[in-house]
Amino acid sequence: AEAAVAAAAGASADRGMLRLPLPALQDSAPEIRRRLLLAALRWVTGADYPPRGEDAARLLAALLAGGQGTLEGVIARVRGGVVEFLREPAAAARGGAVAAGLCPGATAVALFAENSPPDHPAGKQPWGLFSDPPSIPGAHKPRDICAPKTLLWDRRWRLEGLPEGARVTAAGEAEVVARDWRAAGLPLAALASSPLVTAGGRAILPLLDRREISAIPLRGLPEFAAILRSH
Repeated sequence: AEAAVAAAAGASADRGMLRLPLPALQDSAPEIRRRLLLAALRWVTGADYPPRGEDAARLLAALLAGGQGTLEGVIARVRGGVVEFLREPAAAARGGAVAAGLCPGATAVALFAENSPPDHPAGKQPWGLFSDPPSIPGAHKPRDICAPKTLLWDRRWRLEGLPEGARVTAAGEAEVVARDWRAAGLPLAALASSPLVTAGGRAILPLLDRREISAIPLRGLPEFAAILRSH
């Protein structure tokens, strides 16, 4: 595990996107390559488990050849000697919308719908919020979920400063290209998969609009290192 952490020394995290130097994959032993790839995928999605080995092996081969691929809702691609791992916009959009202001009690927790039975009241939204949540084995239970005007979204973002009744969805390309998105220094796909807040007739993209709503990534480099050490 520590060898994988050392190999990832040149990695960087930027607003939900992970960048890994291509030589970290090219020059590492096969087991280290596998660890780096699987950890990067889990870092983006927040998944508890890595994808199947055969699928990961195909993606790794594509990256080593200088190509790209999509796996488990993550885009992985080589750009200028760096491997970028970012959320696939379509995967973020499939979660649908989440309404803010649903946490009446301090005991509420969030249950990620993918970990919930199909007939569970979490439904098909990316987060189901309960003031008296039932117990679900294996459900994802992040800390500090129900602070006022706060929401966790897509297992990737903590949104703060939300007005009552706000709804959170994936931004999509149309909302992004309507703004000066290049100044943000992120790829279009990364911004298209970022949160969009609609409230009071306004559409706010926190990563671009710099208003009262903040979008804070749930994971940075320390979390990447922790994932590398966990398997």
